[in-house]
Amino acid sequence: MSKIKVTFENFTRLDRKSLEMIYKWRTSEDIANRMDKHKASFSLEEHLQFCESLKERKDKLYCLIKYDGHPCGVYDYVNIEQKQKKATFGVYLIKDFQKYASVITFMQLFVCKKHSIVYANFYVRKDNVKAVLFNAVKLKHKIVSEDDDYYYFESEYFEPTRSHLSSFLDKYEYEILD
Repeated sequence: MSKIKVTFENFTRLDRKSLEMIYKWRTSEDIANRMDKHKASFSLEEHLQFCESLKERKDKLYCLIKYDGHPCGVYDYVNIEQKQKKATFGVYLIKDFQKYASVITFMQLFVCKKHSIVYANFYVRKDNVKAVLFNAVKLKHKIVSEDDDYYYFESEYFEPTRSHLSSFLDKYEYEILD
């Protein structure tokens, strides 16, 4: 039985065609409606400039996710603090791949491990009920605060191979392309 590979490819390695695809996803109504409402719209050129700036930054890491070779979403880690081993992360998956969220979320722990991220925080819009339930119920991340629009979560990462979810390793493998 061959394993399905989940790949995390650093944006700094991507060609223009891939970055344009990501821009189309990010600005699509489906994804933009679930994102941070404070982020204004942006042009393709602004997106490309931002992606270029990532080559010099140590506080941000953006990865294109591929599920068995098919581009399916983005994981990002921002506000990376190397000394404190913490970051804020976000993710979005395009529609056809949302059913693999558990696998992809588990596999991204290897990205955290590689980049020495132990503590993570993130927030989810309250009206994104599916994501709130996935994080609070399925993944058991704890909600540490809330405001009118968001639930704020905190997570401490663990050794993926010792997790109760490590059975994913029987069916899936991962690749991190920095």
